[in-house]
Formats: sequence, C-alpha cells, structure tokens
Amino acid sequence: MKKEIYSEIDSNRFGLEIGKVDEDFFFQDDFKKQIQSFKDDKFDLIITRINLNNLDLINNLEGIGFKLCDVQSILYYPFKSHDKSILPKQNESYTIREFNKTDIDAIVDITAKSFNGYGGHYFNDNRLNQKDSLDAYLDWVYNSCINKKIADQIFVSEKDGEIAGYISVKTFTRNSQKLADGVLGAVNPKHRGKGVFQDLAIRLIEWSILNGCDGVENNVLINNYPVIKTYTNLGYKPNKSTVTLHGWVDKMK
Repeated sequence: MKKEIYSEIDSNRFGLEIGKVDEDFFFQDDFKKQIQSFKDDKFDLIITRINLNNLDLINNLEGIGFKLCDVQSILYYPFKSHDKSILPKQNESYTIREFNKTDIDAIVDITAKSFNGYGGHYFNDNRLNQKDSLDAYLDWVYNSCINKKIADQIFVSEKDGEIAGYISVKTFTRNSQKLADGVLGAVNPKHRGKGVFQDLAIRLIEWSILNGCDGVENNVLINNYPVIKTYTNLGYKPNKSTVTLHGWVDKMK
C-alpha cells in the first residue's frame, strides 16, 4: 500500500514520509482500515483532495484529525461557446510569445515573488517549513520549463525586454474529452493591473483550440478573487469545488 500512495517529491522536499490519495481511496476498503494503514506504513502526513460535494467524507476525515488547508474552484471554458470576437483586446504594449530557455530565471523569480506566503495548502500547514513550501512552487515551475511531462507549453508576456508574467498549460484526457489545464501562472507585481494575466489566459484558450482541445479547466483558490474575476470575465464557468486536507498521522484518532 505504501508504495502506491507514497509521494517521493514531497517526502524528499520536506524530509517526511508523505502520502497522497484521492477521494476514491477512502471508498476502496473499510474506512478505519484505511486510516490504520497510514499508521502501519509509518507515514507522517497524508494529503488528499476531495470534491466539496462529498461532505460526509470531509466531515469524517476532519473528525479523525484531518485539517482543511485550502479550497479550490475548478473553472471550465467550453469551446462550443467560444466567440473570439467578444474576448477583450490585448494590451498592445506587451508581447505574448512562447517561452524560451533564456526566460527560465525570470519565470522562477516571478514565481518566488508571487507565491511566497501564497494561500495554498502547503503554506497553510504550520507544521511544514515555509521555505520548503515555497520551493514546491519554484521546483514545479522550473520543471515545467524543462519537462514536457509537466507542461506542454509556457507562454510569457514581455515588455521592453522584461518578462512581465507567464502561464503554463498541460493537456489531458478525461471521459474521451481532450482538455487543457492552465497549470501555473503569475505576474510580476510591477506589471499587475495592466491586463497581463488576462492576455496570457486568452493565449492559453487560443493555443488549446489550435491543439484540438474540447475545453480548458483551471484550478483557482476560492479566495483568489482577481484571478477568478479574470477567468469569469472571459467566459469561464464554475464546474466544481474541492478541498485539500492534511492529516498528520500522529494526530489521527
């Protein structure tokens, strides 16, 4: 069991034995047996993401010691309703282009400025080292730049030779549909409020259509109101919500 749910990247980063499971895991066997297996396999921490509709499961997990660490809204843009003519015009003082390897340092730097103290589940767990939590995002975006298994493409916004922001995209298949996922994105603080992220989001939509996708799906923290507003203004619709729970095994009842 341990090998199946063991998260090597998280375990190495935080120096702990960390497992990750989805909600289906808890329905595969007796609930108490599943919880006991975490203890038997000597895990320190279990991370799970649950559909907000599964309130009984969420309540059961909280009852045995899991803690709520973030809530995300999944926004969906179906291409059958796409109308390019109604999308906002790009800010012409910025150029949107595919990234190249010389942009990597700037992309990582923007991530460090944007995600330091970010309200994601790693940062919201006070038992996890904050620097290690930031490194999770830095590693993620760096690997996105060098590994096509993590991101198919990254677009950057540039002005006067400076990278103003970026967005990464990864395609996946679900229920016979090819979808694009806006995996990670950020804007340099000095360029915020100028439509940079909106222009990047539009380019993601255009790229996804050209690559034969049926729609785009993005996960956004439910209290990240500026990003949610940007997506809904472009025509995205809320699809579902999820919660991320952390369960420290030494606190499980």
